[in-house]
Amino acid sequence: MKAYAADILTLVLGLLVMALLLLLGALSESWIALPCFLAVAVVYHTWFRHLVLFVQRLSDIDLEVEDKDDDDEDIFPTA
Repeated sequence: MKAYAADILTLVLGLLVMALLLLLGALSESWIALPCFLAVAVVYHTWFRHLVLFVQRLSDIDLEVEDKDDDDEDIFPTA
């Protein structure tokens, strides 16, 4: 479990930062709300990506995307 402590701590800190930004955005009555909500979107995006990578490492799932460049067919037919 010690190997995953840094990942878990990062995810918990991300949740706390998002909660604080949402609280600050909700309490502000001026132009501060918009940057707070945009910052929440950025933090959520990176937090969710980190969560997916953590779950992938935790469950030993290897997500390989097949390259379409491996086709033997030519893009343009030859005469």
